[in-house]
Amino acid sequence: MHTTSHSPFPTPSSLLLPTPKDLLTTHPSPTSGYGLFATYDLPAYAQVLTEHPLIFMSPGEDLPDLYTRFKALTTSEQRSYLSLSRREDAEKEHVMRQKLSARGRSDVEIAEMLDVAGIFQSNAFNFSGPGAEDGDVVGRALFSRVARVNHSCAPNAHVCYYPPSHCASLSLGSQASVSSAAGGRKGKGDGLGMMVLHTTRSIARGEEITISYFNLLLPRRDRQARAQDWGFNCACVVCSSAADGDAEVLRDEVRDWIRQQYRAISNPSTSVDQLRGVLSDGAALAHKVEQDEGLVPAIPLLHERLAKSHQLLRQRNGDHQECEGHDCETVAWKERAVLAEAKITGLYSRATAGRVAFLRENQKDKVTVKMAEDGLKVLWE
Repeated sequence: MHTTSHSPFPTPSSLLLPTPKDLLTTHPSPTSGYGLFATYDLPAYAQVLTEHPLIFMSPGEDLPDLYTRFKALTTSEQRSYLSLSRREDAEKEHVMRQKLSARGRSDVEIAEMLDVAGIFQSNAFNFSGPGAEDGDVVGRALFSRVARVNHSCAPNAHVCYYPPSHCASLSLGSQASVSSAAGGRKGKGDGLGMMVLHTTRSIARGEEITISYFNLLLPRRDRQARAQDWGFNCACVVCSSAADGDAEVLRDEVRDWIRQQYRAISNPSTSVDQLRGVLSDGAALAHKVEQDEGLVPAIPLLHERLAKSHQLLRQRNGDHQECEGHDCETVAWKERAVLAEAKITGLYSRATAGRVAFLRENQKDKVTVKMAEDGLKVLWE
């Protein structure tokens, strides 16, 4: 058996803390309305919140369906729902008001329906549901606690959707593992999956939890445009710093390298020396990104792209032998991607499963990712 714990990250204290409901609390946020704050010092890469959707909407369903689901909630759930913020759109609401009035709805009912619709529009997540291919948006869901998590372009946490088939693992402790040979697991709860929140760095007691609502590698102007689509102007530590500040420059460098790497592996005429240059630049860049706590969610992508580049370099060098073990650069970077993803999204996330499948490609041995006493490990059997 070959074992590796090859990872740029510090070992997390735990991937699953014992009392997740007590770890976070809601308070007014200095940046935007209310937010979620840590009630204890939290270690990096800890699972701190799991939540079933309060309301789920399938494609094609409309406001009357949403309102029916809202009215079916308990009084406490309705209060929680209505306490969330929403963006105002006077023109759209005027049209909706006319349509609802024409359908015989009362003024009181219409006012509540518009609140319900606005809150859902402002706080719901698009996600892939049971049986859907990854990436296919098959519904929208609102999670009342996750909705309290505000945005930052340098987040300290990451949120990930777990479909029902992945939810059983969330009850497992620190010895949980994920295997490339494992079959689907029966889901728990209401059958709609869960949102799971992990820290991406150590968080002090009283510190606000933040996630990125969009790709944090986007240029500043594009991030601001996305933020405005969500109804706010981003004033996070990255966006409020100088345009040529270190954090912004590093994002520029990552985007430039991703374009360079894509052109290199897509072009059949790319020489071996050019590929080596791409790999050298990418490895140096990955090291820089690993030192930036605000870019943790981007690390698995960089590692996987480096693995693909090494794989192509082997082929260009005429080396078509099976590549196994941590001594092979291709597999080593794949393992790094798996370990980084597992720490950010959890052992049983679909994202981790995808990284494991990429690692398992062209390999005869079974691959397992396991949480041991000294941290996450990739095991080959």
